[in-house]
Amino acid sequence: MQLGSLNMFHYLHLTNQKGEELENYIKNDKLAEGYYKIKHNSGLTMLLYPKENYTSSFVMLSVKFGAIDTSFEAEGKAYKIPLGTAHFLEHKALCSDDDDAFAVMSSYGADANAFTSAEKTAFYFSSINNIEECLEIMLKKIKECNHSKESIDREREIISQEIKMSEDECDWICYQNLLKAMYHDSVISSEIAGTAKSIEKINLQTLKECYKYFYNPSNMILAAAGNIDCEKIKAVVDRVFDKTCDLPVKKIYAKEPNEVKYHYIEINQPVSTPIFNLGFKIKEKEQANIRNIILDEMLIEIIAGDTTYFYKDMYDRGIINSTFCADTFNCRGLSAIVFEGESRFPAKVMDLMCKRIRHLQENGIDKENFIGYVKAAYGKYIGVFSSAEAIVNALLYFERIGGCLYDVPNILSSITVKEAEERLRNVISTEDVVLSVINTKQEEK
Repeated sequence: MQLGSLNMFHYLHLTNQKGEELENYIKNDKLAEGYYKIKHNSGLTMLLYPKENYTSSFVMLSVKFGAIDTSFEAEGKAYKIPLGTAHFLEHKALCSDDDDAFAVMSSYGADANAFTSAEKTAFYFSSINNIEECLEIMLKKIKECNHSKESIDREREIISQEIKMSEDECDWICYQNLLKAMYHDSVISSEIAGTAKSIEKINLQTLKECYKYFYNPSNMILAAAGNIDCEKIKAVVDRVFDKTCDLPVKKIYAKEPNEVKYHYIEINQPVSTPIFNLGFKIKEKEQANIRNIILDEMLIEIIAGDTTYFYKDMYDRGIINSTFCADTFNCRGLSAIVFEGESRFPAKVMDLMCKRIRHLQENGIDKENFIGYVKAAYGKYIGVFSSAEAIVNALLYFERIGGCLYDVPNILSSITVKEAEERLRNVISTEDVVLSVINTKQEEK
């Protein structure tokens, strides 16, 4: 089977008069479009994807500093920082004692926000007009890092309230408990915002040290797509970011065993129907790559996608309902496939899912059905190009895991049913399963 209609792409290397490489233009011949990958002299990486006929634009600055980055070495010194530090710094990066960059950007018509995940901190905005003005406001504010002890203490109170509010988010708690049981390294399952106790340890010195090493332009990626003028965006970066010294940071992570920590974890909360997360820890011999991630996403659909007879049978019998869904977990090279939803019989779901996986491992995957899953994956990929926000997120995703946005069609055209079967047999085991359940209060024993 061939799905190569978008496969043809190439790199154009642009140089200055001295022969020094300035940028790569990565063009897809079939789409007749492409994007720039630019290494700015400040160390900042820029991914710029202009789209004709788009009225709006989406811009994101991604900082390689996330919730799991609590131990690192820099300039010969070891650092151990409190949980929640990356999230705390995100809160303060665009807000100082003087003004709030979000409010200023909003006055220019931009919809701006920020978030922290396990592996990164991101600042973003969407707008129809004033793209360069909003970008300059955002970059200048991030460059300043002008904070006082008083403003940090005020922010601590805000974040403390945010942590308390998250204690009522049952879906999130169930997922965090799954990671807690699956991984031996507690940092992986830690709350992104930290705990009430950990944020008390965050002070001005902590934030300054993390800002110095992680908010260096060489540790950032700027991605933009839509109705953008690439030359104007580069001019903004030239004005804001000077040439800086690269400050290498070595992130320290605990070694993670293949086996899960616990197979079952349960708590009681006031929910109308029990909530479950069912995870299968993947045994990787090497760090996750694009091909394996695509395979895992396809295996999710093969195992229990809503087009399978297996899914329909569980649904018709009332074992699952319409909340049932699945996704892959990928963090610092570790992977898992996770199924979640509501069920009055979560243990039954786990039993049936394990039997389903063993059946596929022993009997193989239907070849005709497999072609349908490949086509569906291809359609999902094509959908990325319909949204500036989706393009930006895809650019950053592939940059993080090592690859190009246009790699996907090549991979899909070469994936075979045999390859999917081998991955299902070799890296997914029903022995490495975790069930996380939130039961109703009435069922408390």
